[in-house]
Amino acid sequence: MRHTAFGLSIDSDIPLPALLPDARAAERPPDVLIRRADVPAQGLPGGREIGPLLWTGEQRVWLRVPGVVRFLVEAGRLIQFSPEPGMDEDSLRAFLLGSAMGALLFQRGHLVGRSQPGAGLLAAQPAGAAGRRPHRGAVAG
Repeated sequence: MRHTAFGLSIDSDIPLPALLPDARAAERPPDVLIRRADVPAQGLPGGREIGPLLWTGEQRVWLRVPGVVRFLVEAGRLIQFSPEPGMDEDSLRAFLLGSAMGALLFQRGHLVGRSQPGAGLLAAQPAGAAGRRPHRGAVAG
């Protein structure tokens, strides 16, 4: 199914009713593919462990939501997912369109991350908004 969001054409294996249909799907190839796949269960081979639920590698992010799904996001173009047995699609979509899509947008340069040492906080803002301060209530710590 083809959808559009964030200025991107998205082709997905699962319905994404929160997104608009891509009216121009016949005119252009998708910018992003979302595919059900066999995502590694225990991290990213050859990657670096950021925490028990997050690994990174060259243009790759592995993310696990315990009891829900595992994601592998690659090169700002592909999101692969492996849902846990019996997981409902609404729960899967919440993390797909939040955490996984956020990683993909960051890989594409659509988001710029900033953190403050010792704060344990990462604030993201649209690319091109450098120098502007994020809205004070926009990020909870």
